[in-house]
Amino acid sequence: MAQSGVHAYISILLKNNKFFKKKWIFPSFLLGSIIPDIDYFFSKLHTIIFIPKPLELLNKTFAHSIFTIIFIYLLLLIFYEIKKNENYIHIANGMIFGMLFHLFIDIFLWYDRVDVFWPLPLDSIHIWKNIHIPHIIKIIILTFEFIFFRIFAYFSIQVILNHPGKNRFFIKQLSIWMKVELYFTI
Repeated sequence: MAQSGVHAYISILLKNNKFFKKKWIFPSFLLGSIIPDIDYFFSKLHTIIFIPKPLELLNKTFAHSIFTIIFIYLLLLIFYEIKKNENYIHIANGMIFGMLFHLFIDIFLWYDRVDVFWPLPLDSIHIWKNIHIPHIIKIIILTFEFIFFRIFAYFSIQVILNHPGKNRFFIKQLSIWMKVELYFTI
């Protein structure tokens, strides 16, 4: 299971760091810290619709690969060179640091392998490989994912309340989201 809630919550805790003071750095860091889990979505898509079996192999591979991160960074730098707008370099740096942060957290908090060097035929990183993790611990870790998503929704509401404007309509959806996360946790 993806741990996007953990990544988002830790990103929120880091928000007051000096690195995030430049425009667009924090939102792109937050997006970068969550986006690598898109490969989990693609790997589980076969349970909803028919897709080729090899797509299941994408879990913790292509979006968790250092090569994908480098490729995305190069694309963003090319976009910066075309537009010559400094905001794009901030977005690129935030996204890449967020994705690298995501990899670091997954290596230490995820109890399964992470294919950092995909598609190269190198061993994946799996620091918990020789440690048996009881099934109940895995369930507790995944339960905390719902709690972290709830906390993330709370922080999102606080940001909207502290910066009133056109985004206040999100408060109702975020409140519903918090209730749903609470029910899932229970």
